[in-house]
Amino acid sequence: MKKLIIAALLTVVLAIACSYIFIPSVITINTTGAFNMPSKRVFKFLGNEKEWMKWWPGKKGTTDFSFEHKNTSFTITEKLYHSLSMDVLYDETLIQSSLVLVPVGQDKASLNWQAKLPVGTNPFKRYINYRKATAIEATMRSITDALESFVNNATYAYGMKVEQVKVVDTFLLSQKRVFKTNPSTEQIYEMVYAIKNYLQMHQIKETGYPMLHIEMMGNEQFETMVAIPIDHEVPNDGPFAFKLMIAGNILRAEIKGGYERIKQASEELENYRVEHQKTSPAIPFEMMITDRLKEKDSSKWVTRLYYPVF
Repeated sequence: MKKLIIAALLTVVLAIACSYIFIPSVITINTTGAFNMPSKRVFKFLGNEKEWMKWWPGKKGTTDFSFEHKNTSFTITEKLYHSLSMDVLYDETLIQSSLVLVPVGQDKASLNWQAKLPVGTNPFKRYINYRKATAIEATMRSITDALESFVNNATYAYGMKVEQVKVVDTFLLSQKRVFKTNPSTEQIYEMVYAIKNYLQMHQIKETGYPMLHIEMMGNEQFETMVAIPIDHEVPNDGPFAFKLMIAGNILRAEIKGGYERIKQASEELENYRVEHQKTSPAIPFEMMITDRLKEKDSSKWVTRLYYPVF
């Protein structure tokens, strides 16, 4: 019996000693993230709390700046350039944490999320706080993984899949007109069918879908260019001008929807170009896969967006 009591006491003493030897007085909780996206695009979803529920793995909290996940509450307390301060509340323990986003090269970024938890001097509380720190770190890792998975997918980050491909259609026959207002679908297809009729009359083969670029030049000045890819070079003829595209790199994204969706996607493609620090040698354009004059339901329109880059 005496030996059992001594053994029990030694076990307790050893456990207490271990709590001081192996558990530091302040536990650093840390998790990191790696992103194949520019830091500006990552911070669009990290720095704006209104975007959080697009990627947050848990649920919304009780305020605009609070969020919950795995029995842990996270509250944004401060926002700076590419960094956040957050309160973390778990099992009645409140700690402060900081998230810092760092650009890595031209189009990548890394995230460091860190918090510190003092464990106290009571050996039993040291074990309890160690277990809390382990639980908090696992939750933070789960959140970072969710952000990585979302932002590293261009379909989520930009609302569409963006690819860099090679220019295929280099020979184009085009027509340019200036309208006092943004041209209607009927006006656009009047230009399209004028080119189509010309090609048919001169037995010139089309090799792709109609292309469209509209640029506002000033008040009541909407310069509109329509072009159709063809199989060989032709001379300029009246309102029809031959264009030669350089067979270089081009960004491509395919979307579905009407003019508002096309406008939104075009803006995001421009953001993609700028954020990935790509220079453009030529104007962007739409390729109208769906005949918009025949398909009255604009939600069914399929459009490919292109942006020449190098």
